[in-house]
Amino acid sequence: MRKRIRRCRAALKETLDALRPANEVQSLQTTLLKLAVDADFVVDSHSELVAIAGMVVAPWCETMLDPFIAEIDPDLVHVTDTPVLFDGTCSKPWHDLAQQLGECFPIPQGNVSVTIEMRGTADVSDELARGDAQAIFRHLARIGVVEGEYDADAKWEGEKTPHEAISMMRTPVGGVIVYPYPLGTDVQAGDVIAEIIDPAADDPAQARTQIHAVRPGRLYAAVSNRLVRPNDIVIKITANDCARR
Repeated sequence: MRKRIRRCRAALKETLDALRPANEVQSLQTTLLKLAVDADFVVDSHSELVAIAGMVVAPWCETMLDPFIAEIDPDLVHVTDTPVLFDGTCSKPWHDLAQQLGECFPIPQGNVSVTIEMRGTADVSDELARGDAQAIFRHLARIGVVEGEYDADAKWEGEKTPHEAISMMRTPVGGVIVYPYPLGTDVQAGDVIAEIIDPAADDPAQARTQIHAVRPGRLYAAVSNRLVRPNDIVIKITANDCARR
C-alpha cells in the first residue's frame, strides 16, 4: 500500500510541476501544494477577525479526524465536500483516485487534512497556545508521529454542520456596530444579532438599524473594527437546530 501511495504522490508532483501559474499568488499556492504532497497529515491553521474556535473537515477525512476534533474540542465543526480551502485541495485528489479506480486497484487516503479556525486574530495568550499545542501533540502521538500519551476514547460531543450553511450577514448602512449577544450564542430566526448606530442622527430614536438572524444558528464570527461601512459582512451564523443557551 505504501508503494501505491508513493506512485500517487509522484504523479501528483508531476501534475503540479506541469502547471504554469499565471501570477505570484498562484505560484505561491502551487509551491505550497508541492510541499504538502508528501504529508500524511496536514493542518491548515488560520483565524477570523473575531471568532470562536472552529474546524473544517472533508467528509472523506471525517472519520479519521474525529479523534483530532475531540482533542481540539472546538465550538463548531463544518463539513464540506467542496475543496474551497487548502485542506480539501490536499486531500480530495486521493478521494477522487479511490473513487475512479475502485476495488480493482484500492487507493488509501494518502493525505488527511483539516482546517482549524484558531478563534480571532487577537486571541493570543500562553494559556490558549499551550492548550492548542498539547491537543495537537496528543493527536500526533495517536497517529504515531511522536511518542506521548493520548486518550484512546476521546470523543467530541458537538454537532457538525455544513460549511455551505453559513450565513454572511451584511449591514445595509454604515455606522458604529454593537452586538447584543456574545459569539457562541445560539439564536433563532428573527433575533436581533447586531445594531448599527448612526452617530450623526438628529433623532436618537431613529439612530439604530437592526440586523436580524435569517435562520436559527450559532454566532461564530464578527468584525474587530466597530466602525462599519454599508454592505460590510459584520457577523456570521453557522446553521444548527439549537435554541439560545
